[in-house]
Amino acid sequence: APDRQRESDRLERIEAGAYLPPLEHRLIRMDNQTIEVESSIRSIVFQGKKGLQAVMRDITERKAAQQALLDSQQRYSALVHSIEGIVWEMDNPENFELSFVSDQWERVLGDGPEIWDKNPDLWRQRLHPEERDGVLQEFVQHFRNETQGEITYRMIRADGQIVWLRDLISVVTDAKGFKKLVGVKIDITTQKIMEEEQQRLQDRIRQSQKLESLGVLAGGIAHDFNNILTGILGHTGMAQLNTENVSPAWGSLQSIEKAANRAADLCQQMLAYSGRGQFVIKPLCINDIIRDMDGLFQSTLPKKVTLGYNFDPDLPLIDADAAQMTQLVLNLMTNAAEAIGEKTGRVDISTRLTFCDCQAIKNTIIDHQLPPGEYVCLTVADEGCGMSKETLARIFDPFFTTKFTGRGLGLAAVLGIVRSHGGTMTIETEENRGTVFQLYFPPSTQPAPAPATAPAEGKGIMSNHANTILVVDDEETIRQLCGSILEREGFTVLQAEDGIEAMTLLKEGGQEVSLVLVDMTMPRMDGPETLSAIRNWNPAVKVLLTSGYSEEEAINNCRENLPDGFIKKPFYPRDLVKGIKEALEG
Repeated sequence: APDRQRESDRLERIEAGAYLPPLEHRLIRMDNQTIEVESSIRSIVFQGKKGLQAVMRDITERKAAQQALLDSQQRYSALVHSIEGIVWEMDNPENFELSFVSDQWERVLGDGPEIWDKNPDLWRQRLHPEERDGVLQEFVQHFRNETQGEITYRMIRADGQIVWLRDLISVVTDAKGFKKLVGVKIDITTQKIMEEEQQRLQDRIRQSQKLESLGVLAGGIAHDFNNILTGILGHTGMAQLNTENVSPAWGSLQSIEKAANRAADLCQQMLAYSGRGQFVIKPLCINDIIRDMDGLFQSTLPKKVTLGYNFDPDLPLIDADAAQMTQLVLNLMTNAAEAIGEKTGRVDISTRLTFCDCQAIKNTIIDHQLPPGEYVCLTVADEGCGMSKETLARIFDPFFTTKFTGRGLGLAAVLGIVRSHGGTMTIETEENRGTVFQLYFPPSTQPAPAPATAPAEGKGIMSNHANTILVVDDEETIRQLCGSILEREGFTVLQAEDGIEAMTLLKEGGQEVSLVLVDMTMPRMDGPETLSAIRNWNPAVKVLLTSGYSEEEAINNCRENLPDGFIKKPFYPRDLVKGIKEALEG
């Protein structure tokens, strides 16, 4: 009905002399099928009479083909715009202007059609500056060589954020024979973040394993060196006791003692790096540690280095060893001064209480399972030469150095001290821009220590001649040294090379033994096992442990059987005598 009315109106206008273009409409055939026709009608005069001339063409197939094409285009458009990536076309890769992008551009890069339509060069402009030239060159090469390819690069969103894209590129030729580039840009930012996180975790695991291996090595070396140094310092002390200070040998003995002490200090740093240093843990304030060191800084750091302090006056205490914290701060300040070198520069040291969430803890370099919460933060920032990525990856290796001399275990010891105190740390550095160390320690949950009181006077002990000492050590040099020192003091000394021999001596006639000096590390039966056996045999016998490791580690290894005292290797003769007398007094 609508077609009939429209055709009737059209005929009236044509009869009136109007020219109308061909009209498409539908007709019903004799077999009741509907067809599409195109009719052209005009007014004519035939044999003196007015009439209408009509030409009709069946366009049913053409209309069907047009509809199929339209449906196909709609499906293609829907498909293109629904693909997760950005579908794009570039008619002329020489000028890098995109001629088409799908709707995903706005989702991925943040620009709406109103921005994109006005600036077809937007893609080139948004390429990350560090990668722009390389990416453009690859696009041109693919176009000229007519090759497919895949490029991964960064772009900058409208809001300034960086996104990672994987671009799948192809060269096609259109119906007119013109080549152009087409492709799909896939957002892989999340994948990249996950890969970087996985790589970071793997790096931390490798670093942790490396530090653990180096720590075991350093601890073992330090232990063996402490045994050697015990012999050197002990015999030097004995020689000094037997030599007048006017003797020509006196100066040499002092030089030997000084060199041995330097080696002992190095052993302490090695033990600190391994996390097995000598610790006396108690609540303390880092502010006080740093203030007490100011005079040392002023006298030892170069005059061209300016110091700046910024302390949190309400800083909580931390559970730490004062000597180890002093060593830590000194090593950091020495490192900062060396980084500045001969230039004029500044080192700032500050403290604060800060909150660390899970992400902040994950970004630290020590693989602790620390909980989120408040931490005491010590920051040391310098204006020195900074570090490259390669140097940063190795700064905690023992004895690693670049252009500085005498670095030794400075930063390696810092790492060991932080780890052994349950802390963590971060490092920010850039070549020629300086370095910032930030160390984090859990606040103490213990009350502040009471002021120290003077020790009570000792009651004295029985004559040394009434006491027999059993020295148990697998090092013959140390056994002989201890024997010489103690016999000089009037003690009777027995010797055993391990726990098994010691127990044999005790059981065969050791009722007169008053004290047993036991080394922690021995073959067959070690120190804790020997201590346990002595306690089971005769609880009244005093037992002193000696080791190159820390007293805390020694006590932890003894479990329920605690010794009557501990002597740290290496020791002077006076330290040995004092420790034994105090144990016998107790």
